[in-house]
Amino acid sequence: MVYAMISIGLFGFIVWAQHMFTVGMDVDTRAYFTAATMAIAAPTVIKIFSCGLNGIVLSNSGLDIVMRDTYYIVAYLHYALRMGDVFRILSVLDFPYLLV
Repeated sequence: MVYAMISIGLFGFIVWAQHMFTVGMDVDTRAYFTAATMAIAAPTVIKIFSCGLNGIVLSNSGLDIVMRDTYYIVAYLHYALRMGDVFRILSVLDFPYLLV
């Protein structure tokens, strides 16, 4: 779990344009971001078990263009963000000295 969180943090610096495939990127740039997004999907699935294969599905630029502005993307992002918030709240309850 710790390694998954560290790798998500490191890959997060690389995948800053994860769902921006529709803004007019050329094919090579889209291929790079597709590969980087697939790399971050594995530790994300480890961290959030019920997330399943959603990260891998959304990392494909073709499917991401089709699913743009759908409730599927909205639900995925809210679920992933909500679990991060819950994890932070619980970690502060367990380790309150980290707030100082």
